[in-house]
Amino acid sequence: MARKKDQYTQEERIQYYDDLRAGFQRTADAALEQLVADLDRGATDHLKKYLKFMGRQHRYSPDNQRWIFSQCVARGIEPTLLKGAKQWEQEGFKVAADQFTQGIAIQAPQPWKKQVVNHKTGAEEEKSGVGFRVVWIYDASQLDEESQKRLPQFFLPLAGDAEDIYAAVKRAVESDGIVVEYAPARTMGQTQGYSQGGKIVQRDDLVSVNRTLNLVHEWAHEVLEHVKQLQEGQVDRHSAEIVAAVEYVVGQNLGLDFPFAADYLLSHGITSKALKEQLELVQSVSKKMIEKITREASA
Repeated sequence: MARKKDQYTQEERIQYYDDLRAGFQRTADAALEQLVADLDRGATDHLKKYLKFMGRQHRYSPDNQRWIFSQCVARGIEPTLLKGAKQWEQEGFKVAADQFTQGIAIQAPQPWKKQVVNHKTGAEEEKSGVGFRVVWIYDASQLDEESQKRLPQFFLPLAGDAEDIYAAVKRAVESDGIVVEYAPARTMGQTQGYSQGGKIVQRDDLVSVNRTLNLVHEWAHEVLEHVKQLQEGQVDRHSAEIVAAVEYVVGQNLGLDFPFAADYLLSHGITSKALKEQLELVQSVSKKMIEKITREASA
């Protein structure tokens, strides 16, 4: 007969969650290794799916992103919006009854405090820290039928007109103290734009979608200080083009597709090893940029 939750010792509960986390971590690591293997043989579909996922789920930590992505791939879920059951309920939606035990596991921070005895003074002191526990979240596709009918559209495709989004991105760039200028197309050759360390120059004939994605691309160069690093020899021109991954992630969040991102990375010799090492950087920069654009768009 199975024991009730309160019949387990604290040590047993800790061991259970440690084992659970370790299992999900192995699954996440395997998914990342598969992505790297696909890139090694020139296949980019898996990479594009992962970068698209990063754009939509930028609020989660890199570890949780890998956890979520690997579970969704294994279960055939294409995640849109993820929340805990209580949060869904507070917003007037319900997780479907047959999905309630099929949640997607993540690690949630859990602050703790406890009284300990200082062995030097003999006095009691309060210690605090942050641990992690496993909690479950649910994708919008796991809500009941009635809830799904009432769902808003989370990611609005912008078709060929991105003028409003471009204006928000430009304001976000300028809030970083970066000047945006335009140059006649005849002086730019095949270049859509470039960054100069505190200034971004774009050709003046770009359509709004291309202009927006290019501005994101050059902004990422600015955030990562690539102009300075190139001058000092800390990075080469090809490896600096990891910003194409940032462009793809941010573009997906904005509803703008950059279908050539993975091929662009390969054309610049971005190896699977380099990508694996820099995915956390891509996630961090993308998150910062998305949050700034969101603030400007809602201002």
